[in-house]
Amino acid sequence: MSEPQVSERDVRATFDQAVTDLPANPGRLGEVRGRVNRVRRRRSAAGAALAVLGLVASGVLVAHTSGRSPAPTVANGPALPEYRSGGRLVASAVSQNASGVAVTFTPTSLGLQVFTGCSTSDPAGPNGGLDMTVQVTVDGQPLSGGGCEPGPTVTGLSSGIRSSNWAGLGVRVGQPVTISYAAAPGKSPHATGWGLAIYQDVPLDAYVFPAAPTPLPTVGPDGSNAAPDSPPVLLARGEGPAALPSSLTEPSTQRDFRVVLKHGLTLQFDGSVPGDLVISVDGRQIWAPMTWTYGEEGAQNSWTLADLGLKPGEPATVSVTTHRYVGSTWRLAGYDQKS
Repeated sequence: MSEPQVSERDVRATFDQAVTDLPANPGRLGEVRGRVNRVRRRRSAAGAALAVLGLVASGVLVAHTSGRSPAPTVANGPALPEYRSGGRLVASAVSQNASGVAVTFTPTSLGLQVFTGCSTSDPAGPNGGLDMTVQVTVDGQPLSGGGCEPGPTVTGLSSGIRSSNWAGLGVRVGQPVTISYAAAPGKSPHATGWGLAIYQDVPLDAYVFPAAPTPLPTVGPDGSNAAPDSPPVLLARGEGPAALPSSLTEPSTQRDFRVVLKHGLTLQFDGSVPGDLVISVDGRQIWAPMTWTYGEEGAQNSWTLADLGLKPGEPATVSVTTHRYVGSTWRLAGYDQKS
């Protein structure tokens, strides 16, 4: 198979590249560096589940992998998906009743995603342990933080954590790096299960997409309804029957919208098949959300007027370019609201 002519901007616009252009408000969208709040309303069980049954460790469990080995199988549970969110699994570790997990691997690029999951039965928190603070570190330097889900075992992994500063964290191509997932300093590790997986980006034509279901899923007319109390200033969506694209680069369509913003811009995107959007304001790319599987998935991002280089009431052109979406398989809504 020959490699298609796919531009970096069009199909490999990853979250870290997108937010480098115009940073969103981290106070609104959390600590994940992509600042994208993904809400999966229908998930593939093979793509989301990670059972942690029968693996017991008394300390930090360390796994090392450097080759392209088959996806590991968890004892008494399903295998981790080999491909997820544009990447291929390169390292993973799970444990139960341990103080944390860590993996050591050798990256071949800085296109990395970290997926995590932990569970706890700690009754100290008012929400059944949800307030337990854990963090991901790269060779001892903090990358991201969060809490644990209540329960005896880890049942799934969170959306991938990306960084636009892997090099600043000491990650070097061709050199081993250790990524750890454990309780934050000063926090008691009352977790009952830990899961950690590292995925590394692969070229689009090398990515193994899941099999397409029949019929193909579609996006409803209201999508995820990110801001139901605020009428949209921009609304774009695919029309007609859902169908598979003819290639990795087709179809490609662009739509332009003239908007006048007084407060800021919040975009809510929904897609139900693998594809991507490239969104620009006055010719400057601000976001490139992507979907990698089948089933409706939403993503939200926000910008202030200063982020966009606009003044209150100043008109702007929002350009939306779609790739590989055919029919009613995508929807984008924009709202004039503070981030």
